Amino acid sequence: MLKTMSKFIFCIVLLSLLMFAGTMTTGAFAADRGPIHIKNDGKEIAGKGASANTGVIRKKNSSVTGSVSSKSVVDRSSNTAIGKDAEAIRGSVIIENSSVGGSVAGNSSIKQSTNTAIGEGASAAIGSITIKNSNITGKINNKSEANKSSNTAIGKGAKSRMGSVDISSSKISGKVSNRSRVSSSSNTAIGTNSSANMGSIAMEDSDVTGEVMNESNVESSSNSAKGEGAEANVGSVVME
Repeated sequence: MLKTMSKFIFCIVLLSLLMFAGTMTTGAFAADRGPIHIKNDGKEIAGKGASANTGVIRKKNSSVTGSVSSKSVVDRSSNTAIGKDAEAIRGSVIIENSSVGGSVAGNSSIKQSTNTAIGEGASAAIGSITIKNSNITGKINNKSEANKSSNTAIGKGAKSRMGSVDISSSKISGKVSNRSRVSSSSNTAIGTNSSANMGSIAMEDSDVTGEVMNESNVESSSNSAKGEGAEANVGSVVME
């Protein structure tokens, strides 16, 4: 399997990675003054706790009084993380143990690209928003387009997300909306606790006071999860 995945990797390039931890930000926060463009590149990380992230905004243990916004374009590229706790994230927003006083928005376009995480606890995401243990007072809006691309997570607890919003143990005071278009693409999670979401909204142990809206267009694509407790959702809203 590793040999097969390595065929997708044609070079190793250090790319712009926006990661902010334990910080306070006032005013609007954006990934860049313009969109992040990633084209014809490959990134591969191997080892425990490996993390291969491109075109990502990550806020952890932080307080933001303004909005968080990300816009990225990924074209003919590969992103792979191999090893325990591996994480391959592309064109996404991740907020964990944080407070955001404004809105959270993601806008991504993924074309002819591969995103793969292999290993226990592996997590692969393309054009998605993930919020965990956080308080968001504004709305959450995700817009993504994936064309001729693959997103795969392999390993125990693997979780694969393409054009989706994932909220857990959080409080959202505004509206949650997801608009995604997926064509000629595949989204796969393989492992005991695997969960594959394509163009979906998944919420667990969370409180949302605004409306929840999901609009997705999936064409000529596959979404699959293999393993005990595996779950695959396409264009769905799941609340637990």
